[in-house]
Amino acid sequence: MQNGHESTCLFLHFDGRKLIDYVISSQTERKLTFADCAQIPLHEGVETPDDVIRIEELRTMQVDFEVVAKKLQEIQPYLKGWVGY
Repeated sequence: MQNGHESTCLFLHFDGRKLIDYVISSQTERKLTFADCAQIPLHEGVETPDDVIRIEELRTMQVDFEVVAKKLQEIQPYLKGWVGY
């Protein structure tokens, strides 16, 4: 037998799942791509305005995050001085 808290958790879980499904749906992505924020949809085939780039069109670059981390450590004194620490 479930107590009130368990029932509430199950209800919230169900509603949470519905929210997640809605947020990541193609229909929602289409709405967002036509909104003022012009979000780039992640689903293939989602209709977009002409001025919104499709994810398939993005050019990516390889990043060596170990090198980036070392460089960030190296320039910490400069960055702290720049922001007035």
